Amino acid sequence: IRDAEAMLETFQHLASTDSGLDASVLAAAQDFLGRRKEQLTAEGDSVGEQVHAVCALLTEALPRIPAWPLAGGGFSMIGSGLERVYRQGARSFHRAYETGAPADFHEWRKRVKDHWYHLRLLSDIWPGVMRGHRRSLRDLSELVGDHHNLAVLWELFAAAPELPPRLKTELDGCIHARMQALEKLAQRVGALVYAETPGALRRRLKRYWQSWRK
Repeated sequence: IRDAEAMLETFQHLASTDSGLDASVLAAAQDFLGRRKEQLTAEGDSVGEQVHAVCALLTEALPRIPAWPLAGGGFSMIGSGLERVYRQGARSFHRAYETGAPADFHEWRKRVKDHWYHLRLLSDIWPGVMRGHRRSLRDLSELVGDHHNLAVLWELFAAAPELPPRLKTELDGCIHARMQALEKLAQRVGALVYAETPGALRRRLKRYWQSWRK
């Protein structure tokens, strides 16, 4: 259900920009996505029950969190994971622009979010600097997330037998032009985010940590 809503929102945002799409194309695409959302919503009557079941499981698991085994203490407890995830992100960044494949951009976004979550754990070591770093990662995640949503949207349109070829051709051009624009924006931010080597990032943040602890 959330996916159907996201696709509708993605198309509406695309249509609100200077897309150049014909009014009949906009109407047909909007109608297709609206009917898809209605159908999935009608099929999801048990969603509320599923949510309650998951919440019950989470509540049951909550008391066990203090007993989770954590090796070491201080910065050493998170340093290796921080470095590993940053390295994975840098590799995913370069792979996405080497292949241009939407799936690789989606994988890169996952690593961006991992790094973002790590830095949230380190918010206090230098609040102003860390806040700016996290904001850049959030912006980058949104850019690559929008790219992924457009890729999924195009897959939906391309596979829909009820949409005529002329309409698909117009949508194809508009969607991929927007994806290319997002790729350029994300590349600029990504080059800054991954400007350091993973080891250098770890050493720098460790020095911040040590100064903060003192």
